[in-house]
Amino acid sequence: MKSKLNSFEKMFDRYCNPLPWLGGTIEERVRDMFGTKSGREFGNAMLSGDPKSFEKIAPVYRRMVEKHEEILKMSFALRGAEFRQNDKVLSIGCGFGLHEVFLAKNIVPQGSVVGIDLSGRMVKQAKRIAEIEGAKNARFVQKSAYNTGLRAQSFDKVVCNWAMDMPAFDRRGTASEIGRVLKRNYEARAIITIPQGLIEERKEEIAGEMLKNGFRISGFFSDKGYAEGIVFSWANLRGIK
Repeated sequence: MKSKLNSFEKMFDRYCNPLPWLGGTIEERVRDMFGTKSGREFGNAMLSGDPKSFEKIAPVYRRMVEKHEEILKMSFALRGAEFRQNDKVLSIGCGFGLHEVFLAKNIVPQGSVVGIDLSGRMVKQAKRIAEIEGAKNARFVQKSAYNTGLRAQSFDKVVCNWAMDMPAFDRRGTASEIGRVLKRNYEARAIITIPQGLIEERKEEIAGEMLKNGFRISGFFSDKGYAEGIVFSWANLRGIK
């Protein structure tokens, strides 16, 4: 796992530190962004959940993310999901697709990864990175988390990194869609990662919506004050061999 995370860190450095299309390093941009117009726009997008808002913040999205948190989230999701090399994975809220490209190349090389995001600009950048990295088993599409249009029971794992905690996010609709697209077997998992310190009421809401859709909580994870994760599996698989 350590060597794979080192590989992810190198890939992250290649595309995000420095950021040639934005200028400056991540650390510089994070300092610059807080309190600026773009910083406010980022916050408004998180609060509103409006697709147009996400389109607007796409060029500054990476500036708002610290490198070590990104690596942490990836290691976190890997530990929680028990991926197999031939798994078909859906990633909700893929952003620029770094996690998904890494997953496709290193964790599920015989499987596939589909990343969805509200922002067409982010999806376009994810496709570019996948092409450069040669991740032919990674696909990116502009879709809503609660209405993906993807085939029912077609994914072994569903990962949702730091999206279901957004105030305006449709948790009920997304939980229902996860239940629709996830295969019904004992290996199927849904992994929801959220910022550590998220108010308990929202965590309970996320878990509650998943439980309503036939899931049970099969694990929790946390890392150094950055992120928490809840792993869900099917609660009742009677008659499933």
